[in-house]
Amino acid sequence: MVPLVPDNPGGEGISLWLQGYGPEYHLRVLLPQKFGLQDTDVVAQLQGSVEEGGRVVVAWGPRSLGPVLLHSAKGMAIHIAVPVQLLSTDMLKGYSSPLKLWTAAPPVLLGHSLAPSHPCVFMVTEFLDSIKGELDRLSVEGLLSAGEAWDAVHLIAIGLRSSLHGPSRRGLRSAIEDLNQRYYGVMGVFRPDKRDHSGLRPGSLVVVEWTRDGWRTVTR
Repeated sequence: MVPLVPDNPGGEGISLWLQGYGPEYHLRVLLPQKFGLQDTDVVAQLQGSVEEGGRVVVAWGPRSLGPVLLHSAKGMAIHIAVPVQLLSTDMLKGYSSPLKLWTAAPPVLLGHSLAPSHPCVFMVTEFLDSIKGELDRLSVEGLLSAGEAWDAVHLIAIGLRSSLHGPSRRGLRSAIEDLNQRYYGVMGVFRPDKRDHSGLRPGSLVVVEWTRDGWRTVTR
């Protein structure tokens, strides 16, 4: 695996995290390939990743990297994994068939194709039904933003019902941190606490691959 990261402190930090946690997941992490935030292509970095023997390029950076990344990878038979925050409709327009593009995504990204056994399938279905008049017009980033807002509103409502200190900022935060339950949302399963204000359970995400027919679940 080869990290593809910006040449700045944030990119350096991500590289160190990958190198530190890679062995725990039986991953061999090679030296990172770096790019400048103003670069218009990353062809040399992708070619360098292949020459070093990297089987997967793990890309991290601003959303603007997405279209640059797929344009640069055009025609390359290469596997690329990206965080869901990097996805955009403009990025996916640049998809070319030899490329394998993966991401660990919130369940809402699969829409009605989400497995019936997934714990969030009921909430995802309810969410999609509530916006079905707008769904076809939403971009990828629009869908993810709408999903985040949906979950945020529900978590706030749960916190307000549970708050013992009234509708104050402090009371709401304490109520959400002290929830003795999981929230099954469209972005995943959440269990916030004092140490993890998000509380997103990684196991509730889905690993998906982009194809010309849309997203499909990656199975082992």
